[in-house]
Amino acid sequence: RGWVGKKAAWLSIFGFAATIFCYLGVNLVLSGLHSYGGS
Repeated sequence: RGWVGKKAAWLSIFGFAATIFCYLGVNLVLSGLHSYGGS
C-alpha cells in the first residue's frame, strides 16, 4: 500500500520473473537435482 510508479512496477516485474523461474527454470534446468521435476 502506498507503492506507486516505478517502485511498484519493478517489484511486480521481479515477482513475475521469479515465479516464472521457479516453475520453468528449476524444472527444466535443474531437473536432475530435484525429484519434483517430474522426470
